[in-house]
Amino acid sequence: SFAPLETVTRYFFADGKVIATKPSMDDTAGEIASRTIDTREQITRYLARCRNLFTAVEDAFLWNNPRDVFFSGKSFSILKNVPMTAFTRSMDAMTKASIRDPHTRQIFNRYATFNGSNPYKARGMFNLIAALESASLTPEKGIFALSQALEGLALKKGARFHYNTKVTALTSDSRRIHGITAGGRYLETDYLVSNMDIHRFTRDLLPRARRDGGDISVNALSSSGIVFLWGINRSFPRLGLHNIFFARNYREEFRFLSGTGRTAVYEDPTVYVNITSKVDPSDAPEGMENWFVLINMPCDRGQDWDRIIPEVRTRVLAKLSTALSVDLSDHITEEAAYGPKDIEQDTASYRGSLYGMSSNKWNSAFLRPRNSSRACSNLYFCGGTVHPGGGMPLAVLSGRLAAKELMS
Repeated sequence: SFAPLETVTRYFFADGKVIATKPSMDDTAGEIASRTIDTREQITRYLARCRNLFTAVEDAFLWNNPRDVFFSGKSFSILKNVPMTAFTRSMDAMTKASIRDPHTRQIFNRYATFNGSNPYKARGMFNLIAALESASLTPEKGIFALSQALEGLALKKGARFHYNTKVTALTSDSRRIHGITAGGRYLETDYLVSNMDIHRFTRDLLPRARRDGGDISVNALSSSGIVFLWGINRSFPRLGLHNIFFARNYREEFRFLSGTGRTAVYEDPTVYVNITSKVDPSDAPEGMENWFVLINMPCDRGQDWDRIIPEVRTRVLAKLSTALSVDLSDHITEEAAYGPKDIEQDTASYRGSLYGMSSNKWNSAFLRPRNSSRACSNLYFCGGTVHPGGGMPLAVLSGRLAAKELMS
């Protein structure tokens, strides 16, 4: 079952200001208005426009492939409800036209990172995410409960799972895939659905499927990240499930993330801290907390991650310790760290990119790989690197779209 959070996200700013978004537009507008120069009416109007934008494109972009919808003659009825600025202006530019306070703009610009993009480049269309977060629900046992529920349903339908079993080869002719080799066994297949990063899929398993979207420039990839998993031996009542500690200069941070440098570490990164024990206390020992700490990073271009990860750890600990008025390093009892190379190795993501292609161009939504293959008639794709995009909600929807196309 799903339930609203009392507070969706707590935002900590470099000047000491703290703003919390709520699970309703009205409450979020009131919270922001009480702590910034923006009025409740301004925030409400802005979020309403974001909601209208979502309503206008929901069918085309989430429940269908946009290319199919737009080429079916429905494009006019959709576009008449979408302002042209959603395609011609950046997220930041559209937000700035309605929002005066830099704190508020930083909150709304942050939604670009939900698919690894840059709010100063990604089109204003993605401002619709602000409306979605203002009406969000969470599974009572966390996101992991969703995968458990899907597994349980599949088992009831007769599915069999082979965990920790790597697919090493495909057998195919010019039109179809006939089987896979996994764990040393050959298995025949009528249909194949892959949720592997499509760029790695075409490189490692089926090179002739590159026209499905396998070729991509490293500069078109989304961001990656460095993750620290920390066991904390005390609780922090000021923190909730989702916590963002913002960079002082957000635009400069994105210049760094978009750059091609191999050595630089941004001096004041934005830090996301997720603490699931705030929702499910059994996730950590009593009186302690489990911290998932994510810092956005460029994807792997050959950087010296063995040097960068410890340097980032030092900066993050200093930043969080200052914000929380405590030496956080004294309270870490368990620790693990992952960089882009580790992410690529563990998840087969191309160069450690978290979301495949970024959405920094106006036509990005139309360029994402489709859910059905043009190279093989019985091959389908889902996951964060194909349509409709990255992140848990969109990845789940991609599975629905792949199933829909397979069933048809």
